[in-house]
This record gives sequence, C-alpha cells and structure tokens, in this order.
Amino acid sequence: MKSTIADQSVVIPITYAHGIRKQVKLGTKISETMKRKLRLGAGIVRGGGVQRVFRQLFNVGPDESF
Repeated sequence: MKSTIADQSVVIPITYAHGIRKQVKLGTKISETMKRKLRLGAGIVRGGGVQRVFRQLFNVGPDESF
C-alpha cells in the first residue's frame, strides 16, 4: 500500500522551488517591482482606499459585499 502523503510532501517543495526559480529567471528587477508597488500604494491613497479602488477596477455594485 503506497502512502499519498509521502508523495505530496516531495512534490510540493519541488514545484514551489521551480516556481521561485521561474519567477527569478523571468521576473522583473527588484527595483522595478518596488516602484510598481509604490505606484499602486499611491494610487490607492489618491483613490480613497482599497475598497473604493477595488470597486472602480472590478465594477462592483454599491449593494454588493466583499
């Protein structure tokens, strides 16, 4: 009888490590990522908060809840 838990514990770290490697290899520079994050934060502050910006971006109605 083969254990599925042992298989999963081996597969998850390999997949996770592969994802990190792929992101580092194909991803942007850290400085570019930080600039984007700061721009996003500034846009949220100017837009009136996270919920308001979310409603504008995704066309959420006023009576809908998150």
